[in-house]
Amino acid sequence: MGASSTDRIGLGFTTVPNLVTVGRLVLFGVFQGLLVGQHVAVALVMFLAAWLLDIVDGWLARRLGQVTELGSVLDKVVDRVVIVGGLFTLISVGLVPVSAALIATKDISLIAVSVVALRQRQTIVSLGWLGKSTTALQGVALIWLVAGWPGTSALIAVVAGLGLAVGVKAWFTASCLS
Repeated sequence: MGASSTDRIGLGFTTVPNLVTVGRLVLFGVFQGLLVGQHVAVALVMFLAAWLLDIVDGWLARRLGQVTELGSVLDKVVDRVVIVGGLFTLISVGLVPVSAALIATKDISLIAVSVVALRQRQTIVSLGWLGKSTTALQGVALIWLVAGWPGTSALIAVVAGLGLAVGVKAWFTASCLS
């Protein structure tokens, strides 16, 4: 009798995409250590790698047929850690203004909605392309802020506004599921 696809991928933790996701978390830790050690350029390369590998883990999961519930949740958690953790690390070392914390609006909204959904025993809502594009914009905004390019106030406002819209959509979607 052959192994089922569930047997081949185990509980989901040892799938290739999930290992890439865990690798993103490791890169984030390296980013923080380098940033605190004032190795800004190398730290930003680690952040960029952790951020861009988000595309790779999802693609691999679909391509290899290794989409798991654990992987889906793990990916969302690591996304929040990389973006919000990266943002607050950059604020704490003085590389971006405190007002940049508004970039985390989406993440704070999603965490709140997820906690409520889980307490009501609902599944965590997926926001599809809107959530993915907002996460991408957040990463671009962090790089933009660190580079010191012009228009940071407007960029923070746009990302915060879009984040709020995503939070409202998530709340509405979760409410419709109950």
